[in-house]
Amino acid sequence: MSWVGWLFGIAIGVAFVLLDPAQTIHASVLWPHVQACGIAGLGAWTCSRLGATILHQLIPRSQESDMRWAHALVTGVTAWSLILLVLGSCIGINQPMIISVFFAMALSGRWAPKTHWPNIAPTIGLFTIALLIPGMVAALAPATSTDAIYTHLAIPHLMLSEGELVGGLLHPQGSRPLALHLPYAALMALGGQSAAQVFHWLISGAVTKSPDRPNTACCV
Repeated sequence: MSWVGWLFGIAIGVAFVLLDPAQTIHASVLWPHVQACGIAGLGAWTCSRLGATILHQLIPRSQESDMRWAHALVTGVTAWSLILLVLGSCIGINQPMIISVFFAMALSGRWAPKTHWPNIAPTIGLFTIALLIPGMVAALAPATSTDAIYTHLAIPHLMLSEGELVGGLLHPQGSRPLALHLPYAALMALGGQSAAQVFHWLISGAVTKSPDRPNTACCV
C-alpha cells in the first residue's frame, strides 16, 4: 500500500499549488521560471546535438554505446565551454555572441545521428520524476549555498557585467580555466540565474545516470 501514500502526497501537493493559499502564483511569477526552464532545456538539447555530431565524426563506434546520449551531452557541454572560452578571449562576453553560438550549435545537429534515448520502464520513470521534483524546485529558487553565491553564479555574473573573462584566462576561482562557468554565463544572459541552476540540475542528473552502465562506456 506504499503507492497509496505516494499518490496521496502528490495529490496534496497538487491541491496546495492549485489552491495557492498565499496567492503568489501569477503570470509575473511563473514566466521567469518558464523562461529559465526553456533556456536550460534548449542549452541541454543544443549541447547534445553538438556532442553527437563531434562523436559521430571523431569516434564513430561511440554510437554503439547504450549511453551515447550521455556521452554526447557531456561532449557538447565541453565543446560549448571551449568555444565560449576562445570567443570570450577574442571578442568578449556579450549577448549577440552568446546567441550566435547557440544558433551554430543547433545547426550542427544537422550532421548528428539520430538520438537514441534510454528505454525506461513507466514505473521507474514516474518514480524518478517524483525524486527529481525537489531538485527542480531548488533549482528555480534563489541560490543559498556559499559556493553558488560567491563562485559558481558570481563569476558568470561578473563576466556578463564586465563583458570579458574576469581576472584573465586562469582566474584562481574559475576552476582554471574559466570554461566551467562560461556556459552558466551564457544561460544567465538569456534566462537569468535560474536557467544556469536548472541546466546544472539537468547535467547532474545525466552524469549521475551514466555510471549505471559502465560496461557500455566508450573510450574518448
